[in-house]
This record gives sequence, C-alpha cells and structure tokens, in this order.
Amino acid sequence: MRLVKYLVQTMQYSKARLRTDIKEQIAKIACEKMSADSQLICRRLCCLSAYQKARRILFFLATKQEVCIDTVLVHALANQKEVYVPRCQAAGSMEAVRLYSLEETRIGIYGIRTVSDKRPPLATEALDLIMVPALAFDVKGHRLGHGGGYYDRFLARSGQALCIGVAWDCQVVAQVPIEPWDRGVNGILTPTRFLKITI
Repeated sequence: MRLVKYLVQTMQYSKARLRTDIKEQIAKIACEKMSADSQLICRRLCCLSAYQKARRILFFLATKQEVCIDTVLVHALANQKEVYVPRCQAAGSMEAVRLYSLEETRIGIYGIRTVSDKRPPLATEALDLIMVPALAFDVKGHRLGHGGGYYDRFLARSGQALCIGVAWDCQVVAQVPIEPWDRGVNGILTPTRFLKITI
C-alpha cells in the first residue's frame, strides 16, 4: 500500500513538474510567432487527408497559450462540414456541441469559448475527427492535459474517430508520464512536423 501511494505521488509530481516546464517554454514564444505558426499549422491541417475526408469534426477553441485553429474551423464551415466544439460540464465531463459561426461563441467554464447551454450535444462516437489540445504530447501519442480529465473522459467514448493533437514544437517531448485512464492521439501536428502514431 505504501509503494502504491509512493508511485502515485511520484507520478503526480512528475506531471506537475512537466506542466510547469512546458508553461515556461510557451511563455517564451513571442505573440507574432504564435500567430504565424498558428496559420502555418492551419494550412498544414487543411492538407491532411483525415481532415479532408471527415464530415463531423470537433475543434477546440484555443486559449491565448494554445495554437489557434479558428481558420480551419471557418474553412470547414464554408465547405459544409459539421463543426462541433467542446462544452465542459461539472464533474469533469465534456460534450460536443454544434457550432454554426464563430460569432455565436461565448465564454464558458475556465474562460474557454463555447456555445449555448441550450444546444443539444452530439454523441461522441458520431464524430469522425477530433482536434485535441494539451500541455504536452510525447512521440508515442500520449498527452498531458491541465489535470481536469475532461479530454480523457471524452476520448474514452470517441469510438472510431481519429484524434489529432495540435501543439507548438516545444510541447512535444520524449516521454509523458501516463496513467491507465490517460488517452492518447493518432497523430500530432506542429509548425514543423506531423507525427503519425499507431495506438
């Protein structure tokens, strides 16, 4: 029992330390570079066959520290794809809700953009492609989130949907500490590369 407790505490410390390290590296990226790299990622994302083939896509609505993929979201809407965004609920749950225009977004929990509470959600397994943010990814597709477990619970219900992580280059590391409930991605897109992963 003491060993299990020690291992859990060690894992939590490792995750906390990695979160701190990554946040410090992101803080060093200039706003101009973030904007340029976001547009570069958007252009590369539009060229991915997974995006081109997908009909129902979940996009994340970026915070100031995350890659902004709004350009691809608008492109998807213009090309008659069904666009969905996360809506976070209490107790760490998240659902996919249809978005028809960026103008209808509002600020939700944790200051993240989302849509009205009145709009019904889509069954997670009905999605074709899920764009996934994180604080860090590793080369095997494991991800480290902010600690709330929202995406882990959501991705556990994702069925056959492909999951693509989107990140700055500094967010891809050799190894992320993982636990049994942590969910990974099928690929990682950064400004300089696309890592295709079999999980």
